[in-house]
Amino acid sequence: MKYVHYVRIRVFSMPGEDLEAIKKKTEELLSIDSEKEKINMNIKKSKGFEEKIISVIEVELKKSSHTNTFLKNLNKSLNKEQKALLLRQIESRLDETNHFYIRLSKKDLLNDKYNIIDKGDCFHITMSIASYPSSRSRAIEVINEIFK
Repeated sequence: MKYVHYVRIRVFSMPGEDLEAIKKKTEELLSIDSEKEKINMNIKKSKGFEEKIISVIEVELKKSSHTNTFLKNLNKSLNKEQKALLLRQIESRLDETNHFYIRLSKKDLLNDKYNIIDKGDCFHITMSIASYPSSRSRAIEVINEIFK
């Protein structure tokens, strides 16, 4: 079953942070060998506060095999309470175009802990929910199926 059209992961690496460790954790979060599967990890430089250079890492998964592998790993890595939190917050995490948003604490994830947060330094995950017919109520059913 196709649950999502695509998954986009974005994370910022601030000056002084270990960019390589963040890239490695992004790769682990994907659960896919990005080199073998030819998935590009785009890294852009941007100016932040006080003109400091920030690296922006972004990866997008489009193939169903890739997105399903990612979702399976994410679902396996989140504990029961974290999944319940996502399901309780569906309304605020799902926008009008059926994009579902999750933020995982960067600090925690770099220490191999999956922790959903609402703000702060994080791995931003955007999922374009594949709902047929395309409707908010059907998208909510799909999200419930993903995180049941």
